[in-house]
Amino acid sequence: MATAVATTGLEEPSTGRWPRTTRRLAALIVALPDRLMTWFLTVATVVSVALLVGQFRPLLVAPAAVVALILTRRMVPQSPQVNRAAVAGAGAALLMTMTWYVVQRGYTAQMIGLDRDPAQYTLSALYLVHHSSPDVALDPALPGLAAAVPGLLTDFLLGNSGAVNHIQGNDLLPGLLALFGWVHGTAGVLTGNVALGALALLSVYALSRRILGPLWGLAPMLLLAVTMPLAAFSRMPYTEPTALIFVCGMLVALWVGIDRRSNALFALAGAFAGATLMARIDGGLTIVAGLAAVSLLAIAPISAARRRAGRLALLLFTWGALPTAALGWLDLYVHSPKYLSGLSGELYPVVATMPVVLVLGFGLSLLRRFTGPIAVWMSSHRRGLAIAAGIVVGVVAVAMVTRPLWLEQHFTRNRPDGDYVGGVAARQKAEGLPVDGTRSYDEMTVSWLAWYLSWTVVVAALLGAVLAAVRFCRKRDPRLLVIWVVPVLVGLVYLNRISITADQIWALRRLLPVVIPFTAIAAVYALRAAVMALPRFRALGVLVAVVLLLLPIQTWGKMFDSREGIGEYDLVGTICNLAGDGLIVQAGPYPIMGSALPALQELCSDKVVSINQPTVNSMAAIKQNWTGGGPITVVVFFPTAVTWTTPVDPSKPLDRIVFSRWESVISRRPGNLNLQQVSIWMGTLQPSGEVTPLNASPFPALLPGS
Repeated sequence: MATAVATTGLEEPSTGRWPRTTRRLAALIVALPDRLMTWFLTVATVVSVALLVGQFRPLLVAPAAVVALILTRRMVPQSPQVNRAAVAGAGAALLMTMTWYVVQRGYTAQMIGLDRDPAQYTLSALYLVHHSSPDVALDPALPGLAAAVPGLLTDFLLGNSGAVNHIQGNDLLPGLLALFGWVHGTAGVLTGNVALGALALLSVYALSRRILGPLWGLAPMLLLAVTMPLAAFSRMPYTEPTALIFVCGMLVALWVGIDRRSNALFALAGAFAGATLMARIDGGLTIVAGLAAVSLLAIAPISAARRRAGRLALLLFTWGALPTAALGWLDLYVHSPKYLSGLSGELYPVVATMPVVLVLGFGLSLLRRFTGPIAVWMSSHRRGLAIAAGIVVGVVAVAMVTRPLWLEQHFTRNRPDGDYVGGVAARQKAEGLPVDGTRSYDEMTVSWLAWYLSWTVVVAALLGAVLAAVRFCRKRDPRLLVIWVVPVLVGLVYLNRISITADQIWALRRLLPVVIPFTAIAAVYALRAAVMALPRFRALGVLVAVVLLLLPIQTWGKMFDSREGIGEYDLVGTICNLAGDGLIVQAGPYPIMGSALPALQELCSDKVVSINQPTVNSMAAIKQNWTGGGPITVVVFFPTAVTWTTPVDPSKPLDRIVFSRWESVISRRPGNLNLQQVSIWMGTLQPSGEVTPLNASPFPALLPGS
């Protein structure tokens, strides 16, 4: 087990003969993974505050971020000892990170038709590049028009929400992507999440080198770099890579805080934990897991002094988490109230658990007459506890792996998962599976990990979990206890209830922030133990371990060089330029890429509505009741959706795109691309309710920032 030793200066014994400049550069390289995580937390907090108050402007955010970075410059976990191995490991990690970014940025997606979350994150980021609030402001005349015309929508998700549309979900990720947009326009937004994914990859190294050492710590990073999950959720905007950065930051701060007995780092760990709620609405689960882990520092020690120190650590962790967690909740309350209300049944029980864990931790710590003898007994029976812990963890691991053989899990009526029933049934029918839309497939979660990481890695990870449990019982290392409690608690939730449609690779995103990186770390923990147990074959063992960790690259197949949704952005650009400055009406069924209403509202104009089942009368009512002036442009994705004044040729749309999407399957990982086609016809709305077609060649996309 590598020990985290803080550097108090540059004069380390192993580098004492290095020139001063070399020593300074070496110290910077070793410290950079930790510093980047804390800098990211600082900037993310500034972005969240700016978004919350509707003042997301470059001239405010940039100076505020600089000031915040200066004020928090000392709030960084002390880096490992600076020596040749540490420099080599950190240097290799930085090189791997940059290489991964350069490779992956060439395969970014361009999905802005609203069928799933990444499209909305992209749209919100593009909108925030030129706006100070995440709320989409509509023309004041639109609510009155929607009230006068039945079936007319101003908001894709909520129907009619007034003069402002609230976007679903947390706003931190769109805000972060908009920072890239300020620098590099639309291209910056589209590639920004790859940069966040690269930082997430480096953050895994910042954690794994504490547990495994500076060189073995590269192995989990290598595994995540070559497998599908991190890349798939970085090529288009997902919140999980951001959450992964915060989780790793929390655990690194806890590891070093315990090692150095640093109270400030417990507060920093809490701030990282709370920030997961800024990134995702389910971040509260990470906070609860962190509180439970830190509570053990107050309960498990034998000495009264260590218990007092543990209680202080628990308080500091809590106070550190409160501001960032409050920012995450306030963001949802102010800018996404309906989304918050819809998921309150899942969020608030988790929030209510936080004070319960806090009180239990304090209470059990103070009950020294009861818990003290237990701690003494555990300390004097380490061998037996180690055997028992190994057996218990091993039995649980076998049960988790074999669940598909003896368990079939389903949604329940009182769970929001019931909304997924139709989608599950449709996919089952398409794949020739028995149709039962209530199947949740929660029993398959470990198998899903094996689909992408390989069964070799999963089995090694389970063995690593057993070894970690045994090592803690024998050595009573509080760092190891705290670090492993978090993934165990989070894993027990998401490995048993994925709470999402089971199609791949979409469903696996629930496991990315915590379960997947710790699967990689645990697997390497076991591989390292095996290699170290055979000193005569150590070089061969390292080679075999590297090969085993690289083999999952084969899971990509032809999916690696795919780019999803390419052409959607340009198609919207064509619509924007042909429509001009008047009212835009999206009429008829949505295209296969999803509703274009949010894209048109956030990229084209504040005067956009949609109507799913237009008739001549309803279209005439739109013309009659529109008070905003100017022409009314109608856009349809199916030529029969409206009545034309003159016939249109179905084979000759104004514009047509053919783009690819990863297939959405339940029974296996994605292995094929679905080619999809979207065409547009446009025209000018007449008082009769008929539409005069536009006869124009496609215009080039000229959206802001393109």
